[in-house]
Amino acid sequence: MTSGTSGVTTLDINPPTEQIRKEIREFCLGCGPDDVVVLYYTGHADEVNEKHRVWTGDTVDPISGTLETGYLAELMMTQTPLQNVLIIIDTCFAAKGGAEALRASVSSMGDGDGKTLALLTAAYPREQIVAGDFARLFASAVEQPSVVGHEPPFLALGAITSVIDADPSRPGWQTVSQSVLFGKTDQLPFFPNRRYNPQLRGLDLLTQLRIEQRELRLADLRGHFLPRARGVDVPSEAGWRFVGRGAALRDLVRWLGDPDDLSARIVTGGPGSGKSSVVGRLVVLSDPDYRRTVPAEGIAPDTSPPEASIATAVHARGLTSAQVLAALSAQVGVTANTPADLLRKMRGRRLTVAIDAVDEALDPAGLVSGVLRPLVEAGPTAGLRLLLGTRPHLVGSLGPRDPGSVIDLDDERYSDPESIYQVRADRA
Repeated sequence: MTSGTSGVTTLDINPPTEQIRKEIREFCLGCGPDDVVVLYYTGHADEVNEKHRVWTGDTVDPISGTLETGYLAELMMTQTPLQNVLIIIDTCFAAKGGAEALRASVSSMGDGDGKTLALLTAAYPREQIVAGDFARLFASAVEQPSVVGHEPPFLALGAITSVIDADPSRPGWQTVSQSVLFGKTDQLPFFPNRRYNPQLRGLDLLTQLRIEQRELRLADLRGHFLPRARGVDVPSEAGWRFVGRGAALRDLVRWLGDPDDLSARIVTGGPGSGKSSVVGRLVVLSDPDYRRTVPAEGIAPDTSPPEASIATAVHARGLTSAQVLAALSAQVGVTANTPADLLRKMRGRRLTVAIDAVDEALDPAGLVSGVLRPLVEAGPTAGLRLLLGTRPHLVGSLGPRDPGSVIDLDDERYSDPESIYQVRADRA
């Protein structure tokens, strides 16, 4: 809707056929011409008697008990005030249903009368799908910087489908497609561009990406890494209370100071072990500007990393895999849709990136398998090395080959109980 996005019918999982017809029709009749409506339909579907039909909650007979997919557009647009409708069909053989919806609309809408009908289908007419694949691919695509920059207010359907079809994780038997009837394909108002920023108008996508990511990384530094480096829980808490963890810091500083060791390092430990504090300490002491704000007393030289040894730091909490990859791409100075694409474009550069709270990403397993593990394994050959902070359950999935790559703060070697007692005494 124009005032925001929301679910607007009482349709639940597996509604009966007649309820679907009734509620969609009544809702669309009650809309105004400025409303923008998207219908997403997913479930079992098949071709029956040369027509694409979807199964509903009360389907028994495939003829009388199913809903013709082409009928959906007629329900929504024929003799209703709606001007802009998108139907997403996430079923097997979806493109056949989309074609039928378009044909039904042509006959019922005449010259269109200013209406726009767009269709996004999860598979070609002879292709089957696996439940959840399209939703995953779509969610990843709309986060890719290559879909659109900061300038247009809406995402283009064609750009979304192109990114999905180029996604290496897309099953080879599944082809996503889009069609538009009467509307202008470059001005479809269905997917607001969350990165839209008119101040960046006229800049190329890479420049837009770098400006956006620079602001995000500065926010991460101020809001996450700096407080942890100070040993406090919230940014507004005053003072520098970080103590201890000398053994872990010394090992990591030696690694950061060795330009020939491009293997990854993973800082891990249970809740409250101080993973973020250790990573944050290194990030802040590496930063050319912020390192000057750290009190010099109590900092052993062998626990302070070389200046600018960490190129950038990402707080992964709540981020998608695409957002993490965009942060890395911006630091390299390229646009990349896959880890392999990123590494190909490194062109001999060497840099270290810190990524903390991997276990708090939006999809930690997907981030590890789709982005981080490939970079842990192949990054060294291209000049990229990672400093990762995560809880222990993800360490094995990250695939470090060298046992020395894991800094386990709960291990006896790094546990440093004296620093814990010191912190408690300082705060008593």
